[in-house]
Amino acid sequence: WEFGKLRYVTKGHDVCIFSYGPIMKLAREVATLLEQKGQSVSLISAHTLKPLDREGIAAALTQHQRAIVIEECVPRGGLSGQVKEIACDERIDCRIDAFTLKDEFIHCYGSHADLLAAHGLDLRTISSRLKVA
Repeated sequence: WEFGKLRYVTKGHDVCIFSYGPIMKLAREVATLLEQKGQSVSLISAHTLKPLDREGIAAALTQHQRAIVIEECVPRGGLSGQVKEIACDERIDCRIDAFTLKDEFIHCYGSHADLLAAHGLDLRTISSRLKVA
């Protein structure tokens, strides 16, 4: 572990999943599902957004055909927007799927898992959007 640098939890070559914090558990579940479907998956902890490991993100995007960002943050200002910006700035041709909180008020009351599901941050919704269900 090195402050300010990405940490590979697992290394693969088809898909990379960027995440951080408590929602890494969901990212691990998505990685497991993709692996069961024959994909080789890198699970990457982007544990510091400031400083952000721009070079590490660019390298990961270059080494994978597809990237997935899963974070408990709004679409702008978090990791997903920065990953997309790096891909654009560096002209990296990599499909990027982002799963974030919706940038809207959601009328949902319940557990933490209920609130995340209302935002589409649950295994069923993510696997459906990725077409691996």
